[in-house]
Amino acid sequence: NTSRLTTGMLGSVSKQTLSYIVLGCILVAGIGLRLVGVGDPVWLDESISLLQAQPSLSESITLLQEDVHVPLYTLILNVWIGLFGDGVWTVRALSILFAVLTMISMYVLGRTFFDETTGLYATAFFAASEMFIHYGQEIRPYSLFVLFTVLSFYFYLSSVRRGKHIVWYTGVNVLLCYTHPFALFAIASQCLHYGLILMKESSFSLSRNMLVSYLVTGLAFAPWLPTLLQQTQDSSYSWIDPVSLSSVASSYLAYISYGGVAVLAILLAYHGFPWLKTQSLMSRNDGVLLAWFVIPSALLILG
Repeated sequence: NTSRLTTGMLGSVSKQTLSYIVLGCILVAGIGLRLVGVGDPVWLDESISLLQAQPSLSESITLLQEDVHVPLYTLILNVWIGLFGDGVWTVRALSILFAVLTMISMYVLGRTFFDETTGLYATAFFAASEMFIHYGQEIRPYSLFVLFTVLSFYFYLSSVRRGKHIVWYTGVNVLLCYTHPFALFAIASQCLHYGLILMKESSFSLSRNMLVSYLVTGLAFAPWLPTLLQQTQDSSYSWIDPVSLSSVASSYLAYISYGGVAVLAILLAYHGFPWLKTQSLMSRNDGVLLAWFVIPSALLILG
């Protein structure tokens, strides 16, 4: 019995160790892909970010009020430049750092609420996505926005399924709102998913905590709300095409890209189609993924 227990423990440890080795390889590959071209000259939007981050914090806020973005990334970039300088490699390293943290968060999210395989493949998919490789090195707020979005969904599931981390969920949502206006779509997806949960599972204490969380998030973002409303009325952004089904489809294809196709091919080659048939299409946590996938695009199209 002792021999069997020891063998089982070693097998379990070796399996977990193997997962960490695979994760390490994914992280190294993801970082390597994001270092390609990192020294290229900045383009217009990146130069705007640098311009907004160079002055004092109060001047940065004034410049941001004339733009369409919210202030958190620019304030972090301001501090980053003060510490490490404004070289192209240096400032792009900040976005790469956020991308690396996103890969780790993606793995933890998948492993915790689904399984080890899901965590690894989701991380590999993100690491190889051409869209996220591009935005993972750009001097813009998008890499930070994706990081906070992944963390928001992690703490959301932790709050709903485990009754933990409601304070962390609230704090991350506040940071998410101050990173990009599209935070509304991520939080709306969670609200819809939670509403569906309440139709099946009623919990007064959890409902109260979630309501307080959303109220605190709204109050925390309220000081910037007048500025955001003014920014949305700015006609200088009329060059942006309206969202359509074709543009949404193009975005999803850009997200998948060649790297994503390669990851899917590896998944099918290793596990095969029979493995896919054994996976539940709507497990206890899959609904939030469906909401995350559908609701933002639907809101944009309807809006």
